[in-house]
Amino acid sequence: PYMSTAIIQHALSEQEIQQVHREFPLVKFIHFPKFALSDIPDEIWRTAEIFLGERLTEENLNHAADLRWIHVPSSHLE
Repeated sequence: PYMSTAIIQHALSEQEIQQVHREFPLVKFIHFPKFALSDIPDEIWRTAEIFLGERLTEENLNHAADLRWIHVPSSHLE
């Protein structure tokens, strides 16, 4: 059983995905590198506690009631 869910929008290699699964076996990683955030189903947003990606909209945040950690892997923010 997973303890938390992480949405990964940032592009990761297959090797990087395997590495995070090994290092954090209790986290369910859902990888959406080629999809718009609006394509991620609401039921995934509702259970996500971690987001790794470039942009979040107000609508995304409204669906992400359990979101606790947002990581933006870039140096520019608007």
